[in-house]
Parts: sequence; structure tokens; C-alpha cells
Amino acid sequence: LVSTDIVHGTVELFYEAYAGFYDKFVGPHMHHVEKHTDTVFNVVDAALGPEDPITDVCKQVGCKKEEVLTAYETAKDTTVKAKETALARMAQLYEPLNRYTDFVIDSYESAMPKHAGLIPRTPGNLILFVIYISFAVYTLLRVAFYIINCGLSIFCCVCCCGCCRRKKKAEKAAANSKTAKAVQKGKDALASSKAAPAPKKKGGK
Repeated sequence: LVSTDIVHGTVELFYEAYAGFYDKFVGPHMHHVEKHTDTVFNVVDAALGPEDPITDVCKQVGCKKEEVLTAYETAKDTTVKAKETALARMAQLYEPLNRYTDFVIDSYESAMPKHAGLIPRTPGNLILFVIYISFAVYTLLRVAFYIINCGLSIFCCVCCCGCCRRKKKAEKAAANSKTAKAVQKGKDALASSKAAPAPKKKGGK
């Protein structure tokens, strides 16, 4: 799927773009710069003077040129040794990384033999492949969760709205039933009072 060839190809693409730009816009005008190179160097030499710059600085600071050169050579040797030591350490680390890479890729190819040879057997390619797969899985999970949330929202909206409407209808029907019963009771009471006989007056009148 992916490999470090993408990085190398990108670097080569930028280098070719730079080379094309240089050949088209900078290269044809370099002869004008070369004409004045000697003039510039002569002006710089005249400004610095005939003396050695290191000697001049040492006179002003109060040190010896030999001490400066010795310190420079010592620092240079130390840098070279540090570089060699770093390369040796990297080689020592690279060997177990290669073994671990082979182990991981062998396990992957054993589990999925159809995709054997998909991952180049280098630590860089393995790391790039893991990053790519992790990003793909993360994206798929985000999409899946989004779809599930949308489905649940629609389901809850439909069910809850339906239940609320049914509840409101039931409450309204119950209220109407109570009102109708109260009205009927009132009518019955009124009819009973009308149907009852009038009380007799005292004295036989």
C-alpha cells in the first residue's frame, strides 16, 4: 500500500523542480556573476588586510594562533569520533529493529497469506504502514460512529415523538371523559331536582 518510496519520490520531485527552475532562470545569468567574482574577492582581501585574520584576532584577544589551531583540531577529532560512535550505535540498534521487523511481517503474512509481500521488509516501511493503517481504521471508526449516532437520533426522534403524541392524546381523551362525566352528573342532578314533588304547605293550604 505505502512505502518509503513515497518520501524518496517526493524528494526527487522537488529536486527536479529546483533543477528545472535553476536551469531556466538562474543558470543563463551565472556568467554575469562569475565576471565579478574576482573583483569581490579582491575587495574582501583588501578590507581584511594582508595579515592572517586568526593572528590579528589573537593579538587583540591575547592568545596564540597555535593554541587556537590545536583547539580546532581537537574539536574536529572529537566530532569525527562522536560521529563514528553514533553510526556504530545506530548499526547496533538497526540490527534488532530488522529482526523485529521480520518477526512482525512474518506474523502478518502468516495470518494473511494473500497479502504476502505487501510490506517491504524495512523498519521505516513497517512504521509507515502501521501509521497508514491506524489512520484508516480511525477514519472508518469515526464514520461508523457518526452513522450509528445519526441512526439512533432518528430512531429516538421517531419513537419519542410517537410516544409523546400518544400520551398527549390519551391525556386529552381522559380529560374530555372527566369533563363529559361531570357535565352528565350536573344534568342528572338538575333533572332529579325537577322531578322531585314540591313540599306541602302547613295548615292544609
